[in-house]
Amino acid sequence: MAHSLPHSKIVAQISKESIEKVLEATDIVDLIGSYIQVKKAGSQYKALCPFHHEKSPSFTITPSRQYFHCFGCGKGGSAITFIRDYENLPFVDAVKKLATRAGIHLVEEASDPKEDQSRRARGRLLDVHREATAFSTSC
Repeated sequence: MAHSLPHSKIVAQISKESIEKVLEATDIVDLIGSYIQVKKAGSQYKALCPFHHEKSPSFTITPSRQYFHCFGCGKGGSAITFIRDYENLPFVDAVKKLATRAGIHLVEEASDPKEDQSRRARGRLLDVHREATAFSTSC
């Protein structure tokens, strides 16, 4: 009896270069400022965190790093992370939304989900290995 191998579904994936272009073309202060009120505080910007209720601002935006962080709830990341979390979008949809906003054409590459899963699992194992190595050498 012949056994057939299961076929993986090939899906489109946004290229890393396209993601980098989207991030380079997006000013995180302008982006977040289009959703919530932000105030300049030195070289950073502060706001009330949109991800939890607070009375005094613990949400900071660092333009030089194009990064946001909330010291109250711990959320932080890039413009993509902000859109993904604020609008509750999948990563790909958040990238597409920012690309449209910036007028960037996205390049998509074919991707095999099973291969991606294996690559992510291997990456997690390598992370654990690095942490274990760092721990064992610090003892």
